Amino acid sequence: MNHWTPPAPGPCVLGVRIREPLTLGHVLLLAELGSPIVLGGAILPGDIALAVFVTAQPHTEARKDVERWWAPLLMRWWGRRMSKRDFTAEADAFVEWFVESSKSPAFWRQESASNRECAAPWWINRLALAMGNLGMSYADAVNMPLKTLGQLTMAFSEARGEVQLVSRREAEFHELVARLEAQKRN
Repeated sequence: MNHWTPPAPGPCVLGVRIREPLTLGHVLLLAELGSPIVLGGAILPGDIALAVFVTAQPHTEARKDVERWWAPLLMRWWGRRMSKRDFTAEADAFVEWFVESSKSPAFWRQESASNRECAAPWWINRLALAMGNLGMSYADAVNMPLKTLGQLTMAFSEARGEVQLVSRREAEFHELVARLEAQKRN
């Protein structure tokens, strides 16, 4: 059950190993910068370069560095070097790590829970849950690895009876059913 494991180190993208776990602070900064990785949309080479630049260091340092005079020069230089790399493979590796690092554990909604869509972005909801339900400060919430934050907020919701988390046995059963259905189609 990968969603209960600790945050994994990031991939090597554009020659940079992402050693920092993805935090809510990284996501908030990328959203402020208009990154399609967070907001959705077509992902271009510059978007991957910016996301790697932000996530390869603590978000507080990245916030300072994106405003430095040399940041646009670095992005242009990096863009030229990127043309020699397999952009699709590197973008896929980064996005896969980002999505995996952003996931919360799988759950079933309780019968009484509302099935309506939330209007606030998922990262704002995660921040609100951390601060409201867990009593975390803003600084603690944005500095915690996003995967850990998702695990804590979902475990808290389960303890309160708001959701039923998917157990290992249920996950294995669903995987078995999916494999059998795939075999049946083939």
